[in-house]
Amino acid sequence: MGDKYVETYKKLASKTFDLWNKKLSDIAKKLKPIDEQIASLEKINKPTDADKKKLQDLQKRREDLRRQAVRASSEVTVNVMRIKIHPSANQQEVKSLAEWLKALVRQKGTPITNEGVTVVTDIAIDDTQRKLTNFNLTLQWRY
Repeated sequence: MGDKYVETYKKLASKTFDLWNKKLSDIAKKLKPIDEQIASLEKINKPTDADKKKLQDLQKRREDLRRQAVRASSEVTVNVMRIKIHPSANQQEVKSLAEWLKALVRQKGTPITNEGVTVVTDIAIDDTQRKLTNFNLTLQWRY
Protein backbone atom coordinates (compact mmCIF):
# COMPACT_ATOMS: atom_id res chain seq x y z
CA MET A 1 0.00 0.00 0.00
CA GLY A 2 1.21 3.48 -0.81
CA ASP A 3 1.26 6.76 0.99
CA LYS A 4 -1.87 7.17 3.15
CA TYR A 5 -2.43 10.73 1.93
CA VAL A 6 -2.25 9.72 -1.72
CA GLU A 7 -4.55 6.75 -1.03
CA THR A 8 -7.06 9.08 0.63
CA TYR A 9 -6.91 11.39 -2.39
CA LYS A 10 -7.49 8.42 -4.72
CA LYS A 11 -10.52 7.25 -2.70
CA LEU A 12 -12.10 10.70 -2.80
CA ALA A 13 -11.40 11.11 -6.52
CA SER A 14 -12.76 7.63 -7.25
CA LYS A 15 -16.02 8.42 -5.45
CA THR A 16 -16.33 11.63 -7.43
CA PHE A 17 -15.80 9.78 -10.70
CA ASP A 18 -18.23 7.05 -9.67
CA LEU A 19 -20.96 9.70 -9.50
CA TRP A 20 -19.90 11.02 -12.92
CA ASN A 21 -19.96 7.48 -14.30
CA LYS A 22 -23.51 6.97 -13.00
CA LYS A 23 -24.69 10.18 -14.64
CA LEU A 24 -22.99 9.27 -17.93
CA SER A 25 -24.50 5.77 -17.82
CA ASP A 26 -27.98 7.20 -17.38
CA ILE A 27 -27.42 9.64 -20.24
CA ALA A 28 -25.97 6.93 -22.51
CA LYS A 29 -29.01 4.71 -21.92
CA LYS A 30 -31.29 7.53 -23.04
CA LEU A 31 -29.05 8.58 -25.91
CA LYS A 32 -28.76 5.23 -27.70
CA PRO A 33 -32.43 4.82 -28.76
CA ILE A 34 -32.61 8.48 -29.75
CA ASP A 35 -29.55 8.12 -31.99
CA GLU A 36 -31.05 5.00 -33.56
CA GLN A 37 -34.36 6.75 -34.26
CA ILE A 38 -32.56 9.76 -35.73
CA ALA A 39 -30.50 7.50 -38.00
CA SER A 40 -33.60 5.71 -39.27
CA LEU A 41 -35.46 8.97 -39.91
CA GLU A 42 -32.48 10.44 -41.74
CA LYS A 43 -32.51 7.48 -44.14
CA ILE A 44 -35.99 8.33 -45.40
CA ASN A 45 -35.72 9.76 -48.92
CA LYS A 46 -38.94 11.76 -48.84
CA PRO A 47 -39.83 12.37 -45.22
CA THR A 48 -43.33 13.52 -44.34
CA ASP A 49 -43.98 16.58 -42.23
CA ALA A 50 -44.56 14.26 -39.27
CA ASP A 51 -41.16 12.63 -39.90
CA LYS A 52 -39.48 16.03 -40.05
CA LYS A 53 -41.18 17.14 -36.84
CA LYS A 54 -40.20 13.92 -35.07
CA LEU A 55 -36.61 14.30 -36.29
CA GLN A 56 -36.45 17.85 -34.93
CA ASP A 57 -37.86 16.72 -31.59
CA LEU A 58 -35.36 13.88 -31.35
CA GLN A 59 -32.47 16.19 -32.23
CA LYS A 60 -33.60 18.58 -29.48
CA ARG A 61 -33.72 15.70 -26.98
CA ARG A 62 -30.26 14.59 -28.09
CA GLU A 63 -28.92 18.12 -27.61
CA ASP A 64 -30.47 18.28 -24.16
CA LEU A 65 -28.76 15.01 -23.23
CA ARG A 66 -25.52 16.36 -24.63
CA ARG A 67 -25.83 19.43 -22.40
CA GLN A 68 -26.49 17.17 -19.41
CA ALA A 69 -23.31 15.21 -20.15
CA VAL A 70 -21.28 18.41 -20.49
CA ARG A 71 -22.76 19.73 -17.23
CA ALA A 72 -21.90 16.47 -15.45
CA SER A 73 -18.34 16.73 -16.78
CA SER A 74 -18.08 20.34 -15.61
CA GLU A 75 -19.30 19.30 -12.18
CA VAL A 76 -16.74 16.52 -11.90
CA THR A 77 -14.02 18.96 -12.96
CA VAL A 78 -14.96 21.39 -10.19
CA ASN A 79 -15.28 18.61 -7.63
CA VAL A 80 -11.91 17.06 -8.49
CA MET A 81 -10.20 20.45 -8.29
CA ARG A 82 -11.65 20.87 -4.79
CA ILE A 83 -9.98 17.70 -3.53
CA LYS A 84 -6.74 18.73 -1.93
CA ILE A 85 -3.58 16.67 -1.86
CA HIS A 86 -2.20 16.67 1.68
CA PRO A 87 1.05 18.66 1.98
CA SER A 88 2.75 15.67 3.63
CA ALA A 89 1.95 13.32 0.73
CA ASN A 90 4.86 11.42 -0.74
CA GLN A 91 6.22 13.47 -3.66
CA GLN A 92 7.06 10.43 -5.80
CA GLU A 93 3.52 9.08 -5.46
CA VAL A 94 2.03 12.50 -6.16
CA LYS A 95 3.94 12.51 -9.47
CA SER A 96 1.99 9.46 -10.58
CA LEU A 97 -1.43 10.96 -9.81
CA ALA A 98 -1.84 12.67 -13.20
CA GLU A 99 -1.54 9.37 -15.07
CA TRP A 100 -3.74 7.67 -12.50
CA LEU A 101 -6.42 10.35 -13.00
CA LYS A 102 -6.23 9.97 -16.78
CA ALA A 103 -6.73 6.21 -16.47
CA LEU A 104 -9.64 6.79 -14.09
CA VAL A 105 -11.29 9.18 -16.56
CA ARG A 106 -10.90 6.60 -19.36
CA GLN A 107 -12.39 3.91 -17.16
CA LYS A 108 -15.29 5.93 -15.74
CA GLY A 109 -16.05 7.77 -18.99
CA THR A 110 -16.69 4.54 -20.90
CA PRO A 111 -20.53 4.69 -20.93
CA ILE A 112 -20.59 7.87 -22.98
CA THR A 113 -17.67 6.96 -25.25
CA ASN A 114 -19.75 4.09 -26.58
CA GLU A 115 -22.27 6.68 -27.80
CA GLY A 116 -20.05 8.62 -30.21
CA VAL A 117 -18.15 10.74 -27.72
CA THR A 118 -14.45 11.10 -27.03
CA VAL A 119 -13.37 12.21 -23.55
CA VAL A 120 -10.29 14.44 -23.72
CA THR A 121 -8.33 15.26 -20.58
CA ASP A 122 -5.70 17.81 -19.72
CA ILE A 123 -4.26 17.14 -16.28
CA ALA A 124 -1.29 18.69 -14.53
CA ILE A 125 -0.04 18.21 -10.99
CA ASP A 126 2.68 20.23 -9.31
CA ASP A 127 4.31 17.49 -7.27
CA THR A 128 6.58 19.86 -5.36
CA GLN A 129 3.60 21.85 -4.08
CA ARG A 130 1.41 18.73 -4.04
CA LYS A 131 -1.34 20.47 -5.93
CA LEU A 132 -3.56 19.65 -8.89
CA THR A 133 -2.90 22.69 -11.05
CA ASN A 134 -4.96 21.80 -14.09
CA PHE A 135 -7.85 19.45 -14.69
CA ASN A 136 -9.84 19.89 -17.88
CA LEU A 137 -12.29 17.34 -19.14
CA THR A 138 -13.79 17.90 -22.59
CA LEU A 139 -16.40 15.84 -24.41
CA GLN A 140 -15.97 15.77 -28.19
CA TRP A 141 -19.11 14.61 -30.01
CA ARG A 142 -18.90 12.75 -33.33
CA TYR A 143 -22.15 13.84 -34.91
